[in-house]
Amino acid sequence: MIENILKDKQQPNVVIPKGSAVVTLGVIIEPSKERADPNNMDCPVYVGLEHIEKNTGKILSYGSSEDIKSIKSKFYAGDLLYGKLRPNLNKVWFADLDGICSTDILVFPCSNFVSNKFLLYRLLSYNFVTYASQHVSGVELPRINFKAIAKFPIILPPLAEQHRIVTKIEELLTQLDAGVAALTTALAQLKRYRQSVLKAAIEGSLTESWRSDHPDVEPAVALVRSIKSNRSSEMDHLEDSIDDSINDSFSIPDSWRWVQVQDVGEVKLGRQRAPQHHQGKHMRPYLRVANVYEDRIDTSDILEMNFSPEEYETFRLQYGDILLNEGQSKELVGRPAMFRNEVPDVCFQNTLVRFRAYEGILPEYALIVFRAYLHTGKFLRIARWTTNIAHLGAQRFALMKFPLPPFAEQCEMVNEIERRFSIIDELDKTTQTSLRQAQRLRQSILKRAFEGKLVPQNPEDEPASFLLERIKKEKAAHEAAVNAQTKKTKRSGKNTSTQQGLI
Repeated sequence: MIENILKDKQQPNVVIPKGSAVVTLGVIIEPSKERADPNNMDCPVYVGLEHIEKNTGKILSYGSSEDIKSIKSKFYAGDLLYGKLRPNLNKVWFADLDGICSTDILVFPCSNFVSNKFLLYRLLSYNFVTYASQHVSGVELPRINFKAIAKFPIILPPLAEQHRIVTKIEELLTQLDAGVAALTTALAQLKRYRQSVLKAAIEGSLTESWRSDHPDVEPAVALVRSIKSNRSSEMDHLEDSIDDSINDSFSIPDSWRWVQVQDVGEVKLGRQRAPQHHQGKHMRPYLRVANVYEDRIDTSDILEMNFSPEEYETFRLQYGDILLNEGQSKELVGRPAMFRNEVPDVCFQNTLVRFRAYEGILPEYALIVFRAYLHTGKFLRIARWTTNIAHLGAQRFALMKFPLPPFAEQCEMVNEIERRFSIIDELDKTTQTSLRQAQRLRQSILKRAFEGKLVPQNPEDEPASFLLERIKKEKAAHEAAVNAQTKKTKRSGKNTSTQQGLI
């Protein structure tokens, strides 16, 4: 019966290797029920689900028992710890020391008949994690009950083969982990390179050679005068920018000028979301913080509210508008993206600030500046805090300093950024693909291991059926001892009651 379940539902083409036995998980392991007294904790190590890494069986860090106030489980070196709370069903750790752990972790004691390291990798296998995920119960905190996973069928090899399998798995995964570490480092380097390119752009070093080859390009001061003449009623203060009285923490080329954000584009805070706007005659889609990522508009979750025709004209978006997160976590406040008509007839909420570039300012160049400001922490430095949210502030953003190159140099910079970022994006995509392949390879290694295909079988190994007999006898002896202790306790209680009655 168990063989049929294994073949039909878990591993349809698997052949049971000679010397192995097919059993359910509950036959070979049982969770410990030993608890640690929070008032008498002499062990310095605490392990919670947050301390175990997903998919790898590795420990990330330890907590301290000094911070534990409630009853927890106790574990010992050699025990196996398994996270029973979804989405942590792929968190498993082989303990190499004694300690205490969260009660959201099942503790399987060390056994003389089954390698807990063998079980570590078995519980990390895709088909077991899938099985466990399908058998959780509970709504707010769905978790697995041991009785459910106890029914999971596995192929149990001889003990000697279990050890050989573990040795081979660890050899292969060590090599794989080294490759994953290199790929992860490469991703971090690409991220730093992207940020350095943005920084080089707004400081002028990215287009330094271009300026040398084009000495006759009209300087940015002429562009400033042009913007001022076109918008003279709004920009009486802009003459100060022509005199270059604005300074910042980095220098810019002589042909550039420091201005303010409000000098090169319109800054507008979005419309507030309120109950009276939840329905009406003029329902329209709108974007909010959840839709605006760095250089990307996410259209997977677009909401609607009522905008009157006048409000629509005020808050509608057009191609080239740049949206920045007004309220966000401190690392992401000011996160910008350019609107490229991803959603037709769409407006924006007051969790976003809109920047609409004036004539002579490339929106793509403004986006470069704002992305650089995000990564160099300039937005964070002007933000204000309410509880745990940082607010950019439309007015503070409008008064920020803005490095302005000549229009021709803006065009060259945008082209150079696009060229370099296209290369970075391709490398990033290739690296991400390799990381996904590494995860699939990890599961492939485990799958072959537990189908008996990773190491050769040795006919001299004691068959797993012998292990099962020993496990059965040990369980029977343990149950007999427990029953005897229970009867003894009951007799003792009865005698005490009788004596008290006589008194």
